[in-house]
Amino acid sequence: AIYAELARCLAAVHAVDVAKAGLLDFGRADAYSARQVARWKRQYLADWGEQPMAEMVRLGDWLERNAPPAATTKPERPTLIHGDYRLDNVIFGGDAARAVLDWELSTLGDPMADLAYLCMTLYHAPPGEAPTPGAPPLAPPEGAPDEQALVALYCRMRGVRLPDARAWAYYLALACYRMAAIVAGVHARAKRGNASAANAELVGAAAQAF
Repeated sequence: AIYAELARCLAAVHAVDVAKAGLLDFGRADAYSARQVARWKRQYLADWGEQPMAEMVRLGDWLERNAPPAATTKPERPTLIHGDYRLDNVIFGGDAARAVLDWELSTLGDPMADLAYLCMTLYHAPPGEAPTPGAPPLAPPEGAPDEQALVALYCRMRGVRLPDARAWAYYLALACYRMAAIVAGVHARAKRGNASAANAELVGAAAQAF
């Protein structure tokens, strides 16, 4: 029920009429995912320094070459996206989602990037690793829908087509790339002695796994 509620709540966020909500100037809606690749590539290289991980270089290059059309064009309908949508940013009352927290990364953009980020945190965190810096490792609970079922449920709720396999692989890769860039930054700051998290070295070491 919790996973289904996560899908329902995200679909509701993406269904917001941004024109009626006065959010048409909330951000650039065009080429969101392609711009995210460029942003996190710059951030990673600035944090990591002179010897970037070969895996990050290869993944960044792959993302630049393999963006699906929706990742590089202006959508017909601007969509509000959360930017950091995951289980620990949703408040539940019983089995129902009551509130979504941490909107500082929200903007107009590509809803599939939001969905893939959620799925990355639920299904693709490396074994034994936390899906987000400082969080405990997650494992899908018994009876939870698998990734394919969750994506299908979200798409039914929004009345949109399922992403094709290649496009979905791109969005998942982007989610992992972004998370790797974040934890690599934590690791780099820990090495310089100015990271805020007490376990920054441990968290940063997860970058290669992502």
